[in-house]
This record gives sequence, C-alpha cells and structure tokens, in this order.
Amino acid sequence: MLFPTPNYLWQCRDKNCGGILTAYQDEEFLMLGVVPPKCPKCDGEMEGGPIIHGGPIPENQFKMS
Repeated sequence: MLFPTPNYLWQCRDKNCGGILTAYQDEEFLMLGVVPPKCPKCDGEMEGGPIIHGGPIPENQFKMS
C-alpha cells in the first residue's frame, strides 16, 4: 500500500467553525497517546478518536420466519 488509510477523525470543538480533519496514526505507537491537532480553519482545539470501520450487521429484511 502506497498511502495509508486515514484511521482518525478530528472535529473542531467550536461548533460555529465545523472544521473536520482525517489523519493516519501508526498503530504501533498508540500507547504513546494521541496529541489532538489544531483546527486547520480556526486554529482552535479539536476532539476525536479512531474511525470505527464496520459495525453491527443489519438484520436481513427478506429472511423467512
């Protein structure tokens, strides 16, 4: 793989700004903690965490009972 897939999603804490940033963090160094980046739009604080892929599988609506 040439470019790693983003695995973190950050959103600006300022609700009026609405800045969103996706980033890649190396899985090997997660124990070091994550330093939140500054918002690219307003330079404010951002909050977020890992992107969760997948999730619950919806029940099949065509399943015979």
